[in-house]
Amino acid sequence: MLLSGYALVGIGCASGGGSADTGGVDALPDNRTGNDATLPPLDVADVGPQDVTPEISQQDRAGDVCKDVPWESPFAPAVCGAPPYEWLSPEEMGTVVMSEETALSNLTPTRVDDILKETGYESFGKASHGARNFKIRYVTQDRGKKIEATAVVGVPTGATVPWPAPMMLWLHGTTGFMDDCSPSRDLLLAPLSTSLWASQGYVTVAPDFIGLVGMGEKSPPGSIHPYLVGEATAIASIDALRATVSFLKQQPELGIPDPKRVAALGGSQGGHAAMFVEHYWPYYARGFELKGVVAAIPPISVSGEAQVALSTLIPGSANLLTALVAMKNWYQTPEDLKGLLTNQEPYFAADNIEGWLSGSCHPDVDPTDINEITDVFLPEIVDKASQGLWDEIPPWGCFVQENSLPGSSVKRAGDRPILTTFSQLDELVNMPVERENWLKLCEAGWRLEYLECAGLKHTQGGLAALPYSRKWLADRINGVEWNPSGICILHDPVDCAKLVQ
Repeated sequence: MLLSGYALVGIGCASGGGSADTGGVDALPDNRTGNDATLPPLDVADVGPQDVTPEISQQDRAGDVCKDVPWESPFAPAVCGAPPYEWLSPEEMGTVVMSEETALSNLTPTRVDDILKETGYESFGKASHGARNFKIRYVTQDRGKKIEATAVVGVPTGATVPWPAPMMLWLHGTTGFMDDCSPSRDLLLAPLSTSLWASQGYVTVAPDFIGLVGMGEKSPPGSIHPYLVGEATAIASIDALRATVSFLKQQPELGIPDPKRVAALGGSQGGHAAMFVEHYWPYYARGFELKGVVAAIPPISVSGEAQVALSTLIPGSANLLTALVAMKNWYQTPEDLKGLLTNQEPYFAADNIEGWLSGSCHPDVDPTDINEITDVFLPEIVDKASQGLWDEIPPWGCFVQENSLPGSSVKRAGDRPILTTFSQLDELVNMPVERENWLKLCEAGWRLEYLECAGLKHTQGGLAALPYSRKWLADRINGVEWNPSGICILHDPVDCAKLVQ
């Protein structure tokens, strides 16, 4: 089935003679239901992937004309039977409504190094700058309605900071599914991440994903963060960049960010988020330019992971369970979970799991009585899913396909450098699934670099790859040519600790 009414004529605006990140996008098909780094400033083309009207010629785009092009929602985003909606203009987003400096702030380079050593991040590299950290609450959108979300912003300090400084979008791993679980509520978690990158010369923003409000008025009772929903996370994360620019414009003494030099890095759930940020970038990141993306230990294919997780009881089965519950809430269909989950003693999962996820970061539930996957999921769901027969179990099959990079109905429109890093012994992300789907993305035209850390589990591999990821992103920010010989080559696992000494 094709979605109607959302053909794009073109994407891209440039000024100063630079070339735009264009894709010549036409109608977007839908097969779902319903539709080192001291970083010197660079002279870069004023390029920002934009949506433009067909009347604007290539010559007319020579100036910063995109600021004057009225926003139009690029396509009808509602799929999987969700109620229809259209995106609001990005120009309405990013307003900062509240801010405060965090407790972990005013750090010298020496103090940053000490904290990295204390927390096991010392291999990341020496701090070149100090850091100040601020928590902000900002305006974004979700399914065409304005909402507010939160983030932590890290600003590099010291006389050697190369202003205007490049920007880093840091995307966190799984922390929970309600407000109390937001990274910015932790005195160390988010400010540590922003300090780490600010110390390398980046203005850094670490968004709490929507539904994880970290300051101010809390989310409505019963809210669940839309876990592994690509659109929801991508839109709000890009708006966090807008909010960071807005915040620093109000306090220019802190420093000036460069929205034309943006990098993004995320791990685990954040790796999935980083790839969806890149995927949605041409449609929504008006005024910003993304130079490079690192997706660490990401579930590229939620549908592939789901097939494994519904075949037998594994650690990833719990992740899938929470993802499907969160997706049901976000897509607003079906009305309940009784067509997915069992509803019997002792848990009555179909009736209770939403309350568990929205009520606490650590629900008081003892899963020791769960021995088989069919103790939680209905047998008919397990039977179809374990065979990959997703079209036969709507809307659940649509959810997992739509939020898989190979299955997304959003047409590929960009071509930015992406480094993917994995862990050979990953206990949460299934490596045979991820290798297979990584190759599918390459076959579909994505340009990816592959790194697999030998002998390491999920988080271990993500950390081991960080020094290489740091250097790789610094090269992209500084205009170093990406080596074409390593693109779309599925390398054997390597000792990641030896890549950067």
